[in-house]
Amino acid sequence: MTKTQTTRNPIVLTLALILLLLCSCSDDKKSGAPANTGANKPVPAAARRGSIRANPNPVQVCTGNAGKTTITWEATGAKNIEIRIGSPDGPLFGSTLSGAWPTGDWVADGQTFYLQDVSDGLLLTKENTLASVVIKHTKEGCK
Repeated sequence: MTKTQTTRNPIVLTLALILLLLCSCSDDKKSGAPANTGANKPVPAAARRGSIRANPNPVQVCTGNAGKTTITWEATGAKNIEIRIGSPDGPLFGSTLSGAWPTGDWVADGQTFYLQDVSDGLLLTKENTLASVVIKHTKEGCK
């Protein structure tokens, strides 16, 4: 074997292996069969549901203008959930499919908490709001 033949053989072998790998990895485009079997299909919007509530609501506020409550939520048909304060894209309060978290003593009268579906990169918009709860204040029971 000459020196030229020795150096060309590894190159030809490498090219053949690359071609073989490329051919074995291609999708079956002729049959029209999708490469993805549907395991990661997004859940239709109608199948995504959620609820959010506050307890207590109304919140008793005897002095000042802020109170505290516990926000409880749950969602089905969604992969990722965020609880936002004040607007669908407001400050983040929590991010689990279900939970119950107390607020601090900072909740204003009329404060709204939004249950946002952010699955698969959904945007923080009103269209992706599954539910919301508005907190009310009361002086009932104050002395």
